[in-house]
Amino acid sequence: MIKKHTIILFFAFAWNFGFAQPTKIAFEKYGVAEGLPEELVSDVVQDDKGFIWCSTQNGLVKYDGYKFNVYKKVSDKNDTTGLQLRNLNGGLIKGADGNIWMGEGLGDGVLSSFDPQTGKFTNYHFTGEDAKIKNSSNYLKLEDHDGNLWFRSLINHEYFLACLHPKTKVMRRYTIKLTGFALLKLGQIAESYNGIWALAKNGDLNKWNIQTDSFQIVLPSAAISSEVNGTDSLRTIMKGKENRLLITGKNGLYIYDTKSQKIIHRYANGGAFKNKLTQAEALYAIEDFNGQYWVFHEG
Repeated sequence: MIKKHTIILFFAFAWNFGFAQPTKIAFEKYGVAEGLPEELVSDVVQDDKGFIWCSTQNGLVKYDGYKFNVYKKVSDKNDTTGLQLRNLNGGLIKGADGNIWMGEGLGDGVLSSFDPQTGKFTNYHFTGEDAKIKNSSNYLKLEDHDGNLWFRSLINHEYFLACLHPKTKVMRRYTIKLTGFALLKLGQIAESYNGIWALAKNGDLNKWNIQTDSFQIVLPSAAISSEVNGTDSLRTIMKGKENRLLITGKNGLYIYDTKSQKIIHRYANGGAFKNKLTQAEALYAIEDFNGQYWVFHEG
């Protein structure tokens, strides 16, 4: 079972570093008394200059090794260079350009970026029919190799796949519904073989067609179900090494080659397969630098 925990920042400083003797680690605790706007920190990233950035429900925080600098939502809605988000529990990503990207955990579905060079924010909003939807939330998933920001958008208890194209400043929702998987950073979208892959709520694996800006089903859930004893309920996809996607389901782990668009290995729970996992359901899987698969189970 996944448990939710309050995260309080702990920074570890190492002295007497060396390989000949154990490293002595000292931890320091940082909370409200030390300058954080609250005790709950949802995400942490480090920028190109080594500064630590934290997202909270009450602003963006920068730590320079000595003190915390807090950026809070501006009161003037016409301030285009100020932060227009309050609840930053919508994910935090350091972009390839060095900017810090953040999502709105609960509000009007705004995404913002902060440029450390200029000290200014840029805020992005949905337009058209999507702009009429209020009380939504976004959670950043990844930045692709073209600089597009992919995120999931919650509307009326349903999770939809969405994307911000910074070059055109267009932010849109797609029709694909995603699972409400508890591990927000994991499991629903991945980039592999220069493509964006999304696992829909119904279990279909989809690939983004950049020419039509739409998603197409490349592996129906029924195709995976036919490979195992009985139907399977797919849960997550994670990027592996080279062209591989790691797909977990109720019945096991499937290794999918995004170049050939085929399942190349199966590690199932029970059934007639030679490679078997435990009977517990797999939550998600990762591939390490040595090509070994690590499967995290529920329980």
